[in-house]
Amino acid sequence: MVNSKSSRILPKHKPETVKDKKKTVTKFEKIADDVVSMGMKFILALIMKEKLDTAHPSPHIIGSTKEQPGNSGATEHTIDRYEAVWRGLKNFCILIGDYYSAIICCRNICPGDPFPVSVDTARIYLRYKVFKKGTDLTHPDTLAPIIWLHGPKAGSPIKCTGTWTSPSSTCIYSAALAKLHKNNVMTTGNYADPCHQCLLQPIHGCPGHRGSALIRFKGNVVESPKFKACVNDINKYIETNYILRATYAFLPHQLRVIRTFLISHNKIEYLMLWVMLL
Repeated sequence: MVNSKSSRILPKHKPETVKDKKKTVTKFEKIADDVVSMGMKFILALIMKEKLDTAHPSPHIIGSTKEQPGNSGATEHTIDRYEAVWRGLKNFCILIGDYYSAIICCRNICPGDPFPVSVDTARIYLRYKVFKKGTDLTHPDTLAPIIWLHGPKAGSPIKCTGTWTSPSSTCIYSAALAKLHKNNVMTTGNYADPCHQCLLQPIHGCPGHRGSALIRFKGNVVESPKFKACVNDINKYIETNYILRATYAFLPHQLRVIRTFLISHNKIEYLMLWVMLL
């Protein structure tokens, strides 16, 4: 859903406040009002074109407080941090023109059967936030440059920001994406791109998907092997380029988010990583 000449974003919100030591973990890509308006028109038009379920919108994700239990299994503070990630990703999607991935991030208008964030966009955004400031942003598979499609820099190569400089950044990002996708039936389970052969035979499907044509993006992007490999590579990059130059101490709220994400997988390697962090 992303190519070397176009990239896929949303409305203006107050700056995100997720902190990574002295740096902002998720800093909003600023968007002019006219770009926001244009992006939302494209997103709404796409929702109608794809006949998504607006009659039964995606459930609100509510964090728990002392007064109410919420419905997400996470605290209100944690959900606030996730929402900062969702908004930043949504804005990025609009600027690069990936309106399919932007739909699920638009929490106020998200239909009940949105598309997942594409694995290309999920990886590209992570590279955009982590790689050193001023580095040319490239596609993780082809290394082709990614270009701004909208905004004041439209047509020019995207430069990375280098604002996420610790492993907690990737944990928070992955946890936020996982929570977002698990909120809808169509974005749970194994991630899958549309099958090109099924697109030619949408009624019956190709021989490999007979009776269940795979004609749309579906599943949880966090479960994609490509996304997992990207996170591993990004963590190695952080260790090499940031961690070795300074000591780092996690803040209590960062540890809570990391613990929730790692323990939820119920796998020995994730439990081992949690023990190592302690």
